[in-house]
Amino acid sequence: MKIAITSDEHLGKTLYRLEEDSLNKFEKKLYDVWKENIDIIIAEKPDLYISCGDVFDTPNPKIIPIFKYKEQMVRLRDADIQSLIIMGNHDFAFKNKQNDTSAVKMVIQDSGLKVEKYAEYHLDYYIKDNYLRSEEHTSELQ
Repeated sequence: MKIAITSDEHLGKTLYRLEEDSLNKFEKKLYDVWKENIDIIIAEKPDLYISCGDVFDTPNPKIIPIFKYKEQMVRLRDADIQSLIIMGNHDFAFKNKQNDTSAVKMVIQDSGLKVEKYAEYHLDYYIKDNYLRSEEHTSELQ
């Protein structure tokens, strides 16, 4: 079995103030490298592609990183490559969990991607004093 693995793309991350093609120069480089990675994966024709998380730099990215991610994932779909998507800490936020949403999940559902499995954080959470807290903080309630 041939497997392709990527992680920590951090699409949408900006550094410095330099611009190219109306994008932050660092951000544009990330999109170019992401596309190159998908080019290689498609050329290698793996049985499975695994994304190990941190696709986006923030849990609530702007539209351009979402579009750039979707664009390449659709290419994987069209190449008939199955995917396993694991969300990283930059792809997850308690507020998103509460609203049952995330940018990664949205792209998967919207694109008809061949995602074999989709893994997200399983956290038990509750609201106390108007703050969303994880189960690990339950000792405060006792």
